[in-house]
Order: sequence, then C-alpha cells, then structure tokens
Amino acid sequence: MAARDTPERAVPETIDLEHGTKRDPSRDRVAPNGQNLEVTPQWRKRLSARTPAPVARWSRKVVDWIKGPKPPGRYTITPFLERWQTLPVRLLARLPEWTRICVYAAACIVWIVVFAVVISDGGLPSDIGGFGAPVKLSCVNNLWYGLSSYTRSCDDY
Repeated sequence: MAARDTPERAVPETIDLEHGTKRDPSRDRVAPNGQNLEVTPQWRKRLSARTPAPVARWSRKVVDWIKGPKPPGRYTITPFLERWQTLPVRLLARLPEWTRICVYAAACIVWIVVFAVVISDGGLPSDIGGFGAPVKLSCVNNLWYGLSSYTRSCDDY
C-alpha cells in the first residue's frame, strides 16, 4: 500500500459566520476532548469573588452596552422629502469649484454680519411698550432695592 492510499484523519470542514470564509481549526480554543483551553487568570478569579453582585452585574451591562448591538448593524436615516433636502447640495455640485468657494465665503460674511447686528447695541430696542428704554446692569447693580447686605463689588467676581 503506497503512502497515497493511507487514509488520513478526516477533519470536518467548518465554515465561519461570514459568507464564504473558512475557519482555521488550529485557532480554536477547545481541546480535541472538549475541554476549554481558555485559562482565567488568578487575579480575575479573586476579583470576581470579591466584587459585590450588583457591581458585577452593572459592570457587565455597561460593557455589553459599549460593545454595541448584537448583531451589529448600520443605522441609516431615511430622508423625508429627499429630493427637496438634497436640492442645495445638488445645485452647488453643478457649479465650478471657484464659484463654490465664493458662495461659501459670501455665506460666511452674511452670517457674521447678521450675528454682529443681533448682538450689537444697535440691535436693542429704544423703547419697550410703556416700560421705557432698556438699561444695562453692571456687576454691582441689584434688581431689587434694600438688599445692600448682598452687594458685592466687581472685584469679587
């Protein structure tokens, strides 16, 4: 009988969970007799023995939450009226690059001007319906009179 005719030990073919990939049996952590080859370190055994049950339970829950959902999946947002929501992007994509940069710069300038007008003194009303003009308070002013014991100077802040 030649060496080619000797029957070899048959290894069952195992397929991984990913489509079309084969698992390497030499990387399994289980011995042929079924024993688990994973060895838990002594420090982990001592730590788990001394950890209170609620702390261990909640820490496992936190770790599971951090790992994410099982099976992991992609979350996608389905747009509402997608055609209208993507209109500005589609219009900008048709423009040349230098025009897009000019549009972006103009939008930034308009935003800065609007922001400056809103926070400037010119943006405050001169008279509020029957109450008069608004007054700016300094750090030593009080809204209620007679609270002189709570008055502080600007240096206290």
